[in-house]
Amino acid sequence: MKMLLLNLFLSLLLLCHPSRGSEDVTIGSDVWVIPVGGGPLPAQEGTVGHSITFSWVGTHNVYIHPTGDCSEIGAILVSETSPAVYTFQEADLNKTVTFSCEISSHCTLGMIMDVAVSDHEDDTSGDDDTSGAKSPLSSLLAAVGAVSAGLFLYV
Repeated sequence: MKMLLLNLFLSLLLLCHPSRGSEDVTIGSDVWVIPVGGGPLPAQEGTVGHSITFSWVGTHNVYIHPTGDCSEIGAILVSETSPAVYTFQEADLNKTVTFSCEISSHCTLGMIMDVAVSDHEDDTSGDDDTSGAKSPLSSLLAAVGAVSAGLFLYV
């Protein structure tokens, strides 16, 4: 019984801790490819102080495109070897950082990705949170329901 209550308590704690999307982002070799049917690749969200890591097999690279398109004007090399890691800076805050592969025509074939950069850790209001994170109250209610269901099944 003690083990069941401990597991239920730990589940309650996990459910009550709202996720704000402030994690590092990983773009695996299954994503950092020329997309079938064209692109761009799915947009992502990043957080200042956290990083995005691109991994790939084959011949690719990662550049930041300040123009937001495949123009190489002002492009900034992140890495020509996998994995490529970029840490979002304060200068990126509230901007969209565009990453692409500049090998041959990879970018124009859709190997380009936008990342909207925010600073979720400073957003404590919770009023406009559309990230899909649960509010503390709804998380608590869900956890209470889970604990109740668990106790009912145990008895």
